Amino acid sequence: MSRVSSISRYISEDKDYKKLYPGVVPAKLGDWTKHKLIVERDSKSKDGSVEAWGVNTSGTGSRCDILLFDDPVDLRNAILNPALREQVKDSIKNVWLSRLSPEGLAVYIATIWHNDDATSELLVNPEWKFLVMKVAEDFESIECDSAFKGKYKIPLWESYWNKKALLSRLAVIGKRAFNRGFRQQALTDEDKTFPSSEVIFKEDIKVTDVVQPNWPKVMGIDPFGQQVVLHTLAYNPYNFKRYPIDIVRGKFDPSRTVNEMIRLFDKHSHQIIVCENNAAQEAIVQWAKEKGRADMPIIPFTTGRQKADPALGLPSLEVEFANGAWLVAMGHKHDSDCQCGFCVWRNELFNHPLAKAADTVMASWFAREGVRFLAEKARIVAEEAANPVDDIVTAEELGVEPVTIGDHY
Repeated sequence: MSRVSSISRYISEDKDYKKLYPGVVPAKLGDWTKHKLIVERDSKSKDGSVEAWGVNTSGTGSRCDILLFDDPVDLRNAILNPALREQVKDSIKNVWLSRLSPEGLAVYIATIWHNDDATSELLVNPEWKFLVMKVAEDFESIECDSAFKGKYKIPLWESYWNKKALLSRLAVIGKRAFNRGFRQQALTDEDKTFPSSEVIFKEDIKVTDVVQPNWPKVMGIDPFGQQVVLHTLAYNPYNFKRYPIDIVRGKFDPSRTVNEMIRLFDKHSHQIIVCENNAAQEAIVQWAKEKGRADMPIIPFTTGRQKADPALGLPSLEVEFANGAWLVAMGHKHDSDCQCGFCVWRNELFNHPLAKAADTVMASWFAREGVRFLAEKARIVAEEAANPVDDIVTAEELGVEPVTIGDHY
C-alpha cells in the first residue's frame, strides 16, 4: 500500500513527473484506492494501471504487462513458519505468474533466506535470468554474477555502504545474519535447530526392550498443517525420560483425524492429548463428541512467542536430545527412503529448519509439553504428600504479624 501511495503522489504532485508525462492523470476519484490506481485511458478494463498486493493474497484482475516481485520471501514465511514456504511458491506460480500476459515481463527482487525458499527455487530455473550481488569477503567491492555479463566486480558505494559501515553492521548483527543479508548465503547446516537429534535414534533397540506396558502415555497432535500428525510419547514415570512409540501422519479430513485419534486412544490409553491451539482443540472435542467419544482428555496448547523460547520452545528439545532425555527405539535399520512416521520425523529433526516442513516436529513438541505438564502435576502432588496441610504452621499461630508487600503476604 505504501508503494501505491508513493506512486499516486508522483502522478498527482511531482513537478518533474508531470513535465515528463503530462498525459498521465488520475481517472475518476473512485478508481484510486489503497491497492489500485487507474489513470485516464481508452481501455474500459477493471484492471488497475498499477496494483500492489501481498504475495499470499488472492490478487485481482485477469492480466498484467509488467509483474514486479519485491521481497516476497521474508523471515516469517521462510524461517519462523516453514509451512509457508510452499504457500509462497504456489502463490507466485499459480496466482501471480498466471496473470502475466504472453509478452509480459516479470522482475523479481529479493534476498535469499533459505535454500528451499521461492528465491532459491527460481535461481536454478533456466527460464529466469538473475543478477546476484554480494559483498566480497575482503569488504573491498560488490561481487556480481550476471546471467548476461558473467562475473565482475563494482566498487562499494562510498557514500552509503562503505567498508566501515559494512564492518560495523557485521559487528552488530553477527556473521550468520550478515552473510545471509549481504552475501546471499542461505541457511546452512550450521543453523540446524536440532544438531543432536541423531543420537536419540537407536536402530538396534526395540520398543519392548525399553518401555514398560503400564507406563503413562501422551499424544501430541498437529491437526491443521500440510498433514495431520499424531505423535504418541510414552514416558518413564520415575525419571520422565521420553520414548516415542507411535507416529501417524496423513492428509486426513476431520472425520478421519478423529477416527485416528480414537483408534490410538483405544490402543494406548493416553493420559492427555495435547492439541495445537484453542480453536483446533474445541473443534476436535466437538467432532469427538459427535462420534460419542467425549472421554478423550484433549487439552489445548497455544503456540506463540514461546515457540522460539530456549527453555520451553523448540530449542529446548535440542537440550533434551543432547542430555539423553529421549530414546527412539527404531527396532531395525530402515531404508534411506523410508516414509514411516519415525523416519519422516527423524529427517525433519535432522534438517530443521532447512528441510520442507512435515509437521512432525510440532507434534512431537506438543507431546513433550504434555509430559512436562504431567511431570509438574506429579511434582506438586509429591510436595503436598510430603508436606500435609496439617503440618503447616502459619505466621499467625506463631504470633508473627503478617507484613504486606504489594498484594502479597
